[in-house]
Amino acid sequence: MPKPTPELSRRGHTLRWMTRIEHHATRRSVRWPALLVLGALGLGVLIVLGPLLMLAALILLAVAWRLPHRVAPHLRHPRLARVPQWLRASPLRFATALFVLTLPLAATSYTVGGDAGGPADAAATTATPTAQAVADSATASPTPAPTLTPQATPTARPTARTTPSPTVAATPTPQPTPEPTVTVGAELNVYFLDVGQGDATLFVAPDATLLIDTGRHDRNDVVPHLRSLGVTSIDVVAITHAHADHIGQLDRVLGSFSVGEVWMSGTPHTTLTFDRAITALERSDANYEEPRAGDTTTVGSLVVEILNPVRLSGDIDADTLAMRVSYGSVSFLFTGDMEASHEAAMVARAGGSLPSTVYQVGHHGSGTSTSAALLAAVRPEVAIYSASATNQYGHPHAEVIHRLNSAGIDVYGTAIHGTVTVITDGSSYRIETGQAASPIAPVAPTPATPAPTSAPAPPPASGCQPGQVDINSAGFEQLQLIIHVGPDRAQQILDLRPFSSVDAMDRISGIGPARLADIKAEGVACVP
Repeated sequence: MPKPTPELSRRGHTLRWMTRIEHHATRRSVRWPALLVLGALGLGVLIVLGPLLMLAALILLAVAWRLPHRVAPHLRHPRLARVPQWLRASPLRFATALFVLTLPLAATSYTVGGDAGGPADAAATTATPTAQAVADSATASPTPAPTLTPQATPTARPTARTTPSPTVAATPTPQPTPEPTVTVGAELNVYFLDVGQGDATLFVAPDATLLIDTGRHDRNDVVPHLRSLGVTSIDVVAITHAHADHIGQLDRVLGSFSVGEVWMSGTPHTTLTFDRAITALERSDANYEEPRAGDTTTVGSLVVEILNPVRLSGDIDADTLAMRVSYGSVSFLFTGDMEASHEAAMVARAGGSLPSTVYQVGHHGSGTSTSAALLAAVRPEVAIYSASATNQYGHPHAEVIHRLNSAGIDVYGTAIHGTVTVITDGSSYRIETGQAASPIAPVAPTPATPAPTSAPAPPPASGCQPGQVDINSAGFEQLQLIIHVGPDRAQQILDLRPFSSVDAMDRISGIGPARLADIKAEGVACVP
């Protein structure tokens, strides 16, 4: 019988091996040549993937160790004839050689992968905490991101950032103040804008822009002011409260600039001005926040501490969003239209001390604010009020100027000095004014007129006298001739009519016993 050729011997051995495989329960047909081609392609992919290549080589080694009787026949396949015989003689030897050859490739791939953002970069990324929200905040929206810690968002529009719950305790736990990052030589410019009988203050830091309040509703001067100062975007617009002389031009600001975030206390108002502001906010891309006392955040290199409110009471003035803004060791305090009782509560929450370099005089210099107790807690070096030179309220009141001067505080006002600018490098500061004038000289309070000793005057005849304003029939502009009645309260009077008496004006938001007494003493308001 002729001796079988090597080719037939190899083929016969392969057929016998296939016959054995068919008796296994799996009865699967394995095509090793195809698998080797796929393995080669997979090897290329693994080289790119890097760390997975080592795992694949280990798996191959384990298969050769555990199933040598299945691997051996394929090492003698004709298509592997170029592999040395000593290597094909043992599956384990073949797998071990393949494993050793892949080690340099795996090491090289792992190194390249690490440099391009592999496991090392992933670990570093995991170790870095994520930020706001503000951006966000956040980011946002300009540099939003100021990342604020105030509470979550309003009915007006949701915020895109994750924010912690507001502090609701009567005495909030103070949060650690972030360390401000002030670049040596970089200056902060704070502009107390001359916007008439309203408020608008712009912070322009090297890395952020913050606007506190947006002026009056019946003027159009805030956007031109901002553009003249080179503002192109605003990181945060903070509205102290919803009265029209503070929120008045928010809709125009949102329509003219990219704004990252808008902060409000959350106490709404019933005026068209407030409605326009909320509509503009909903249409904008700005995030919305309602900070609470105890929240602290950074807006670029500015540190902002929220001092009020703790919770909402429904009183617009009492719910003023009060804050202290710091740049290095120089700080600025804003209390909106808070009255003396609200100031006292804020000082008590702060432990009796609220040191600030510059104080924006509360409520445009009204005698109902800027109490002696507040000045003792704040100890400012400079006080700046914002009011119109011809306002009907007599702001700033003489007693307030007297208090400030008695405490040795330099007083500036937009009514006299125009826009007042504070420029600081975080350690020292200087004052520049739009109109040349010295700080306001001391003014003695007007002494009280002694009560007449003669018999009391007869009561006035029924009905309104010439020069008086009938609150049940007067028009919008005429109502504003009454002390403490501005555009917002004039609108409230129109909405709440009729009034049974002047005493019934306490139904108006912001008209408490003290202001009602002023209205009655003035004698302008009347009910026929």
